[in-house]
Amino acid sequence: MGSAVLILAAFLALVGSLMLFGWFTRLEGEGRGEVVVATVMGVALLEAVLFQSQNTVPSGLFRIPLGSFDVRPVDVLIPMALAARVMARPPTSRVSLTALLWVAFMAWYLAGGITGYYGGNPLPEVIGQVRSMLLLAGGYALVAGMDVRKLLGERFLRIVSRVLFVVAFGYMVMILVVGPVAIGAGPVTIPEFGGLGADTSSIISTMGLMLILVEISSPRHHRFRIIAGSLAMLIPLIGHQAASIVGLGVMVGLTLLMSLTPRWRERVTITPTEFLLVVVLALTVGLSGLTVAGRTAEITSGVEDALVGNAQDSTSRLRVLLWEDARDFILESPVIGHGAGFRQILPDQWPAPPSLVTSHNILIDVALRSGLVGLGLFLVAIFSSFREMLASWRSRLDPRLTMLSLGAGIGVGGLLAKGMAESILDKFRLAVFLGALLSMISGIARQAETTEWGLDRNWSTAALEVTSGMSAEISLGNDSERR
Repeated sequence: MGSAVLILAAFLALVGSLMLFGWFTRLEGEGRGEVVVATVMGVALLEAVLFQSQNTVPSGLFRIPLGSFDVRPVDVLIPMALAARVMARPPTSRVSLTALLWVAFMAWYLAGGITGYYGGNPLPEVIGQVRSMLLLAGGYALVAGMDVRKLLGERFLRIVSRVLFVVAFGYMVMILVVGPVAIGAGPVTIPEFGGLGADTSSIISTMGLMLILVEISSPRHHRFRIIAGSLAMLIPLIGHQAASIVGLGVMVGLTLLMSLTPRWRERVTITPTEFLLVVVLALTVGLSGLTVAGRTAEITSGVEDALVGNAQDSTSRLRVLLWEDARDFILESPVIGHGAGFRQILPDQWPAPPSLVTSHNILIDVALRSGLVGLGLFLVAIFSSFREMLASWRSRLDPRLTMLSLGAGIGVGGLLAKGMAESILDKFRLAVFLGALLSMISGIARQAETTEWGLDRNWSTAALEVTSGMSAEISLGNDSERR
């Protein structure tokens, strides 16, 4: 009986995969690759929202164990989406220098999987770290094949704003009023539904900031979107994870810094008074919820403990010990590193026994696993991505696109700041999201090179023309489908 159920489940999964692949191929053939990207990223976001940590996902629909490896939805969806794109319309666009730099870094890092395997590093760790890098590459390639201008479509922004509002408001209710609950329904078991993980809070916060930046540079304003973006951006404050709060602080600081530039004043169409009123409204909604729930003091105390509490102080001291220890390991193999899967021994912290851990620093992780060569490639690729963002910022491109590029760059900066205290390359959720952000920056930079708005042309009129043209294309596509 059990074997029959497994065979039936495998058969249904195969049929479903083939149908999904066919749908992806049709969408790519019709030039609607943004729907494929939205579907894949939507499933990735759903998985992150349902499960607080990637390490606590039980076996079932969202994690299928296969020996030392487990299959997650993105492990299947990203290769499927890329294969569908290649079959429907083989890539013809040129590869940018930044993309080549990222390919070089990823190839060198992935070669560390061989080094780690033959160096005796734990196989599950080798597989996990290689998988995360492959997913970062997959996220980059997935977004690279779509027209980034379609991210500014009215329907897309409306859906994103509603999703962010529901998710942010839902987290506030579950964390501040109800509390996480366990849910079991068939093949899906959720141990802590409503629990906010550190990775999820960073992803939602970055998306909220990007939505705000796009909206305040739009010729037509939707206050609901700014409210939704504000609530989403502030989500880390109720999560009590220090690294996520630091990332939020870095994003806010970078945004304020860019707001002092002349280009900002040229692009922002909302008045400071309007923006302040909307943000105050969003904060009022959030603070009212905290007050009604009687959790204002608790949230304030939680943020304080996350940043300067005794537990955080102890954790910081352990990180410093790991970083000092990592220096000796780097000098042992400075060129190629110790390979994927390498971990350090955390000193005995009685009553806890010694354990193997990562360095909790993205730069040290890269140096330990791929040597100083890998670290150099990583830094050069990051610098090139930021250079592309600044090039788009200085261009005369549609301000909403430049703001989207700015939001993606600030989001990368926030994730890197978070990575100074966490091993973000080990987290496949953040890897996919980081790859998508980096690719988005490159895609907008390509648009800046080929589509310049004239200095004497009113950009808002041009932006409306682009939006109208995109809407007309979508309408024609829908009409042809119905016929």
